[in-house]
Amino acid sequence: RAMARLLSERGQTLYGRYEAEQAVSFSAVRTVPGVGSPGGLSMALGRDGDRNVIVDLVRDGPHAVVTGITGSGKSELLTTWIAGLCSAYSTREVTFLLADFKGGMTFDALADLPHVTGVITDLDGGSAERAIASLRAEMRRREHELALRGARDIADPRAELSRLVIVVDEFAALLAEHEGLHRIFADVAARGRALGMHLVLGSQRASGAMPDALLANCPLRIALRAADAADSRAIIGDDSASRLPGGLPGSGRAFVRRAGDSAPHPVRIALTSIADLADVAAATRSQDPPSSPWLPALPPTVTLEQLRERTLREHSETDAGVLLALADDPARQRQFPITLTAVGGL
Repeated sequence: RAMARLLSERGQTLYGRYEAEQAVSFSAVRTVPGVGSPGGLSMALGRDGDRNVIVDLVRDGPHAVVTGITGSGKSELLTTWIAGLCSAYSTREVTFLLADFKGGMTFDALADLPHVTGVITDLDGGSAERAIASLRAEMRRREHELALRGARDIADPRAELSRLVIVVDEFAALLAEHEGLHRIFADVAARGRALGMHLVLGSQRASGAMPDALLANCPLRIALRAADAADSRAIIGDDSASRLPGGLPGSGRAFVRRAGDSAPHPVRIALTSIADLADVAAATRSQDPPSSPWLPALPPTVTLEQLRERTLREHSETDAGVLLALADDPARQRQFPITLTAVGGL
């Protein structure tokens, strides 16, 4: 019994020392607020020994895939990535749309950051599909803004657009629940670089979870512990992620591979606490809130007077017909009154 107690105490001491040596805090890698790399979206995800491991979603992307089995630290990685970019860049430079399809709690603590335009979850039902469908309208809006200013892409100084980062935790679950949305993500993946729209897609595994065409447009790859060697190879080109230890010792350990890397690089992901998020929120609270990439959902009721006011505001006349209802067209980012005319019908 005494020997068992001695071994237990020794094991706890060694494990505590391991954690102390390996743990990386967000404050240790956090970029000074407001001084992110101009033209990019760079931040330190964590450390490899005493060296910060920096990823740039613009230069290494424009899109990224993050994989890891349950308990590997994927949600913590996404939280650190978002918080780090919010700390380093203003709302005029970057904004976020967050989608959580693993129960609706991953991004709760991030919702109050001024950069975050909205958080949608698998608990939102049809409103989640509506919000993502609105991304088509956001692409059209950005194309119009660039054309209006004679700019080829968002990197042109004349393009006064913030970058929009769309982060999805459990992307495979989102597609399973809303099958038709994969076309919207494919469009963003194909056209996002010029428009300043970036995808960060989280999934427990890549094999069978993401369309190959979409995966091909995500050159920035981050793999936490993988279920098997094949899944690790599909993301980072070798089986390193499948050889990470299980349980707490392997949680938060990952490999990063960019398009130009000859091999994946190890990283211990920085952990972001509630206090860290409060510090980021306090430091950025005075920044101008960004516009939402979608209109609010239709109200439960609408009065005839409200329809008249909207018709007058948009059409400068109210005698075009009998006002019936307010219609919602999220794919074109518009809501408009429906009227019944004496001759033409609706």
